[in-house]
Amino acid sequence: MSGRRKSRFPVAYIRVIDMFNKLRGHGITNPSDEAQRRSSYAERMLEELGKEIWSAKVMGKGFRSMVLNPVMQRHRFGVPADYTRIVTRVVSGLREPNIQDATVFYLGHDPVDPVIINSYRRNILYIPEAQWHLCVVLQVFALSNPQTFHDVHTNTDSILLDRYNNPPGLAKRDPYGVPAYTATEANVIPHEGLDEFFRDELDIDVG
Repeated sequence: MSGRRKSRFPVAYIRVIDMFNKLRGHGITNPSDEAQRRSSYAERMLEELGKEIWSAKVMGKGFRSMVLNPVMQRHRFGVPADYTRIVTRVVSGLREPNIQDATVFYLGHDPVDPVIINSYRRNILYIPEAQWHLCVVLQVFALSNPQTFHDVHTNTDSILLDRYNNPPGLAKRDPYGVPAYTATEANVIPHEGLDEFFRDELDIDVG
């Protein structure tokens, strides 16, 4: 009998696992510092996840990953890990974050709950590696293309700068309370070939 453990676990984790796997693969052909950094990080995360799964006492739908959950919480709120100012603003507003703020941010909601799928969709534009992964999965970009990898990071920087300087506040929102896309976001979406994926969202007036 094989020593591997086979068990189902929350499907919401599959997207992040595949993202890490593709980032690791992209690093094979792209020698840029950013690609290599992302690739190394993805490999470490997959290794830690493997250890976690191997030693987990609870699998199946009840499994919750200490490795993946923090990543998914940042994706839920559209907080890229490399942008400290944005992390601070989302976690605690304009003041210095405390333990309670961090606890609410990372543990306040189950990240595999289907009810927050719309938040993941909306905020994927703020996470460069998640946005790039979506383009690769939809076969808009080739996995090995270094230019499109660079372009996504450049476009995300523009989106984040615009959002940081112009918080959504009372902007027009959809029935789920998700704010409409900004003009910058609405311009980036078709540029990256994602207009069909976000067609329903784009039908809402741009904020």
